[in-house]
Amino acid sequence: MTTRTPVGFQQRLGDRLTALAAERAVAPAPVRRRPWVVRHRLPLALAGVAAVGAALTTVAVDRPTTPARATPVQRPQKITTAAYTLQREADGRVRLAIGGPDGRLLDTARLQRDLNRLGVPAVVYAGDPACTVTPTSSGDDAPSATWRIELAKGGKPVLTVRPDRIAAGQHLLVAFPLVRTDPDRAAYVITAGRIDGTPPTCVPAWPQGSSR
Repeated sequence: MTTRTPVGFQQRLGDRLTALAAERAVAPAPVRRRPWVVRHRLPLALAGVAAVGAALTTVAVDRPTTPARATPVQRPQKITTAAYTLQREADGRVRLAIGGPDGRLLDTARLQRDLNRLGVPAVVYAGDPACTVTPTSSGDDAPSATWRIELAKGGKPVLTVRPDRIAAGQHLLVAFPLVRTDPDRAAYVITAGRIDGTPPTCVPAWPQGSSR
């Protein structure tokens, strides 16, 4: 036995299905965007922070630094003590003027330091009565072009030196041979000369009365 569905019912069912299909075609289901925003906003924010961090790191690493300025060596132009005056001239010459004859006022160690401070590679000695080895000079062809000793008023000696004409490895040997044997006039007697290599340990003294 076959059951027949009424024609009216089938017609109504078909119309309803057609209407539903039309509604879906006209008004599609809304897209839920919120989960995407929540899901992606944090990575974007972190990416921004990472980019800023990278920029800050680049600035910190690549920022040029101010180069340290080399501090020029400031040499004194004049040194005065009770025994002598040292003067550096504009052309580089250094003058040593002895203030008085008394050798007891003369500190040879300090004089050497002061000459070195003005750029003269000098070694300074007081004559030693126990020293028997005479220093060997370099044999200057024209010593006056490097150093010379002149007498000022009252017989005061003046030693003039050109430090730029003393070669590397050489020294100007300055000696006061009467400091220990005739101190009253010892400061007025100076000897000088260029020497090569290691300076001597001592310089012989002159006997008393040699300056007269």
